[in-house]
Parts: sequence; structure tokens; C-alpha cells
Amino acid sequence: MSVLPANRLEQVEFCENHIDVWAAAPTTIGLTAAQVTALDGLTQEARKDYAAALLARQASKVATQEFYESCASMRDKAAELVRVIKTFADTSNNPDVFNIAQIPAPAAPGVNPPPGQPENIVVTLDLGGVLKFSWKSENASGGFFQVFRKIGNAANYTNIGGSGTRDFIDATLPLGTTNVTYRIQGFRSNVAGELSNPVALQFGVGSGPTITGATLTMAA
Repeated sequence: MSVLPANRLEQVEFCENHIDVWAAAPTTIGLTAAQVTALDGLTQEARKDYAAALLARQASKVATQEFYESCASMRDKAAELVRVIKTFADTSNNPDVFNIAQIPAPAAPGVNPPPGQPENIVVTLDLGGVLKFSWKSENASGGFFQVFRKIGNAANYTNIGGSGTRDFIDATLPLGTTNVTYRIQGFRSNVAGELSNPVALQFGVGSGPTITGATLTMAA
């Protein structure tokens, strides 16, 4: 087991604590006065260098903090000048300003796609013949939906209204309709999304209405 500690500062302290003891009667412990004197000189040098290291470490911390502060000031000023350049490019309507200044031009604003295809459609029928539609669609926020209807064997669908949410009520279905087909489509601005699969309802068949392309529920 080593008598000397592993830590450097503790080694200095060990020597400082033993020099006077060993110098008092060196020959009685097998040492010479010259050996103890040499250790004393080395210990004082180590203590001096440790103190210098502490000062250097503190100076390094101060210098590092000063660098961080000066770098932050530089960054803020550079950001201010970049904003001025961008404003000048906009007001002068001259995109070459960015090339001259060697900074990237602002990216063109992204265009959000239209809502995704309506799916998982649920149709709720109440006793008065009113149909309530609900569905799921990706990217629906900020978009709107149009509902198209085709009654019987009509050749074309008719736009019967729109909704800014993922639900719609059709209270205009003519009395006596035996079959009707719906499709739903999402839009964002003038960009159309994919039409839903057809939702076909038949009335007066068997024990009640039937549906394909969606889930049919009856209002309580």
C-alpha cells in the first residue's frame, strides 16, 4: 500500500506536513539533512506552481466568459445587418442583393397540400330522413370539404354544400328517394384533394336502408 496519496494536491500537503518532522532529526529515521532540504525545495516549487495553476484556471474562466460575451455581441450585430440586407432586398425588389452579400435568399413559403382523401365515413340517419356524415382525413386543419350527391341513375354528381370540419348534414334529400350516392372531397385554396370512395345508400329494401362504402348508424 502506497503511503503517498494519489491526488497531486494531497501529495503536496503530505510533503508539507512531513518536512518539519523529518528535518528535526533526519539521521534518526535514516535520512540526511540534504535530502530533506531538497524535498523542501521541490515542495515549495510544487505549491507555487499549484497556485499559478489556480490563477491560470480562473483567468481562463474569465477569458472564456469574455469570449462568450464578445461573440454574442458580434452575433447580434451580424444578425441586425442581415435583417437590414433582407429588408433592402425586399424594398428594392432586387434579389441580386443576396448574391452580392453572399447570404442565402429566404426560402419560398411552403405550400400545404389539400386535405387527404376522406375515409372511415360514418353516416347517421335520423327518423326524419336527415343524413349526418362524419369522416377522417389527414392534413384537414385549415382546409374545407365539399359534398357531392347523385340521386338514382343521374349521370353526374351535384355539389350540395361544404364544411370546414369533417362532418356534414344533408337535410335536402327528396322524399321517396330509393337510392343515392355521395362523394366527399377536400380542398385547400384552389387545390383539390382525392375524392372519397362512393358512399351508396338504398332505402326501402328488405328490413331497412343499406349502405356500401361507409358505416350506417341510426340516430337514437
